[in-house]
Amino acid sequence: MRKTKKRHVVFYCLYELYIENKRLIPSELTGLIEYIKNHTKLKRRVSINTEKFCLLESATFNKEENVYEVIFKSARHSFRPNLINRKTVLERVNPKDIDEGEIEKSHIIIKFEKKEVTICKEKNHGGVSINNFIDYINTFHRKRMRENDAEEQFHYKAEIVPKDDFLKLLGKLKRVSVADIYLDKKILGSHYLNLSDRAVGIRKEVVLSIRPVKGESVKEFTVDAFNKLNSSGQNPIERISVQGKDDENGDVFLNT
Repeated sequence: MRKTKKRHVVFYCLYELYIENKRLIPSELTGLIEYIKNHTKLKRRVSINTEKFCLLESATFNKEENVYEVIFKSARHSFRPNLINRKTVLERVNPKDIDEGEIEKSHIIIKFEKKEVTICKEKNHGGVSINNFIDYINTFHRKRMRENDAEEQFHYKAEIVPKDDFLKLLGKLKRVSVADIYLDKKILGSHYLNLSDRAVGIRKEVVLSIRPVKGESVKEFTVDAFNKLNSSGQNPIERISVQGKDDENGDVFLNT
């Protein structure tokens, strides 16, 4: 009888990042995935570091759910410790080749919706991380652009989507450098702005991008905006996207 294995699943929001931090919903991702699939397995291989590589094993599109079901394979090589027998504690030389490594599978779901592209990824310590995945698709995105003599106008980025603890993760940030507040376009003609009611050709959402003066943070402002998002009554805020720094000065991206 096969045992069910529990997995920790993490959600991310994928977007195209242009110059001046302009973010758009990915429009060419399906084409990029099919482009990668057209390569042989050997050509799909990308080195993660000097001791590890990965490749796209399969990517199946489910039209009914509008999702890609993706499997990555990765392996750590150039590491060949001796084997030891648990019954006799005798050791012997590991017979595997120095270029070989144990296969780690990583499962990823990419869901396409009108407002965003969401990644659902299992947390697998020995497998492909979200950063590995983003670096992988960016590698082939650049390759595809070069082959078409096209200018690379954007690259892919991912923001973590907290399940229930957005404020907790936000509180751990040392600094928030960008807070993008997504508002319903109806706000353009409201008493707040009173710009125009003619919003037919405008996207459903407008973005209010908040940035601090040099050396400061908009963390507290973001907390207030999040509380407003979750308050009762009419509210023009639909979602919030945050870019900040953690205690180790690493980049952190959050999305409600």
